[in-house]
Amino acid sequence: MDIRDILVINPGSTSTKIAVYTDHNSRTVINYAIVHDDEIINSFGSLGEQENYRKKMILGQLKDADYDMSNLSAVVGRGGMAPELESGGYRVNEALCCRMTSSQIPQHASSLGAVLAYSIGKPLGIPAYIYDSTMGSELDALAGGAYRLLTGQEKTKEYTYGQ
Repeated sequence: MDIRDILVINPGSTSTKIAVYTDHNSRTVINYAIVHDDEIINSFGSLGEQENYRKKMILGQLKDADYDMSNLSAVVGRGGMAPELESGGYRVNEALCCRMTSSQIPQHASSLGAVLAYSIGKPLGIPAYIYDSTMGSELDALAGGAYRLLTGQEKTKEYTYGQ
């Protein structure tokens, strides 16, 4: 696969930050913070209900920047609040999207990273990923009871909750 541009999405409680990075000279092509109106965000009954609104805002920003979506080779979202995730990368699938919007996990805007990446990437036929879930942390006991935080994985993992 020829790696071209990568769209990165970081949803927060009051904004959604997006950036497009290109393989050409490793530079940032687009970098925006979309600030959301509190009244609009608060009008949604659940986190998952924000998907279409935020997706529309992201695609609108990319269109306003005259960005050619066919240049994308992947979409990456901020990891979310699923406690079973370890640090590292995951390829997003429908099961992960359902888990991220489930009422069984803490409702946090970061969980929309997977959902938005998948909903933008799928129609384009490109993969969606999340990296370093906000819940991912492995603590490894060391001599004397000290701990060190292990981060990252070389390979991405497939999400298989409950299977």
